[in-house]
Amino acid sequence: MKHLDRLVVGKEAALGITWETYFLDKRLLPLLEKKKSEGLFFLSVGRGDGAVVEHLIRRGWPVGRVVGPNMMSNS
Repeated sequence: MKHLDRLVVGKEAALGITWETYFLDKRLLPLLEKKKSEGLFFLSVGRGDGAVVEHLIRRGWPVGRVVGPNMMSNS
């Protein structure tokens, strides 16, 4: 995860800022302010079992719905 922190956050990663915190504060929360009435959802197009998306939702990210190949088969 430290590699991902450096890729997303850059030099601020040395200050202990993670990619999760950076993305939530700089991208997701401002978007949520603009789209309050619509809410937010994740579109998962990557490979894997959705563990990263599940992790973020468990950490309290303000996402109401997840859409993606693995999730659609469970609907």
